[in-house]
Amino acid sequence: MELCDKTITLLFLLLQACYNKHVSKRKNKIKNQKDKRSCRTEGLIRNALIRLMYNRRINIRMIELCREAKITSPTFYSHYSDAEDVLRDQESILSSEIEKYIRKTCDAAKAAPRQATLFRVLLEFVSKHQKYFDVMASNQDRTLIYSIFKFLKPLLHSWRMSDFDYEIYSHSIITIIYHWCIVEKCDCDRIEQTTNYMLSVRAVHIG
Repeated sequence: MELCDKTITLLFLLLQACYNKHVSKRKNKIKNQKDKRSCRTEGLIRNALIRLMYNRRINIRMIELCREAKITSPTFYSHYSDAEDVLRDQESILSSEIEKYIRKTCDAAKAAPRQATLFRVLLEFVSKHQKYFDVMASNQDRTLIYSIFKFLKPLLHSWRMSDFDYEIYSHSIITIIYHWCIVEKCDCDRIEQTTNYMLSVRAVHIG
């Protein structure tokens, strides 16, 4: 009788373990589906903002974003607080993307890559996200590109520059990048020439 009770208890524990495993898998599946839906919704909102800004519109309201992204206001507020919040999220994503791309380039070179290589990587990145950079240039917003150059400083062999000198140096290169992006429409045939322009920039030491 005691053996039978132990067998029943063991079977019960096994069934309970199987059930808990099934429930856990089910919860994880639902969570993953929610995460995918959340990422998709946030992507729709970010793309909607860029489209609206591309038309040279400023002070974009939440209701305009919802209409463009085809979502409801409660859905919007479950992800972002306002248009500025959306923009900063987009910048964070792009910043992570270019940093990852640069690290991959460094790993492939097994050393700090040459400036020319870094500049080509940067131009390819700008070309890939041309609409975003076009919009930001039109709105005089260079937050992302400046943060990228802050990340690039150690790789550009510029550790001898003061912060002020490096700011002038990076501003000159950024001007070349934006000219290539806006005026030359990210002409891939001119990447080599644009890279050479960037390489010709030298920091002017002041003081």
